[in-house]
Amino acid sequence: MDRIALSANPNRLPGGDFLAALARALESHGLEVRVEDAVACRAGCDGGGDLRHLAPWADMVIVVGGDGSILRAVHSMMPVVRPIMGVNSGRLGFLTYS
Repeated sequence: MDRIALSANPNRLPGGDFLAALARALESHGLEVRVEDAVACRAGCDGGGDLRHLAPWADMVIVVGGDGSILRAVHSMMPVVRPIMGVNSGRLGFLTYS
């Protein structure tokens, strides 16, 4: 997996610093990272497009947020299916890992 799409709920961002640090950490390991336009400005990153356009490009999607963020990402990516890794910054955390 060399190409990672990074997404989050634009209405409930955990903090732009966290998203920027995550993108830098992934890039430091030789991965190509594109951040969804809706959250890129908060992360201080260049936007890579909306998730509908990023999903065909990506090998995996990392979603920072809660269960709702994952469900939003899956809905946005359809009909493309990619592995999703959820990073919990929400309240419930049934689908995401804390």
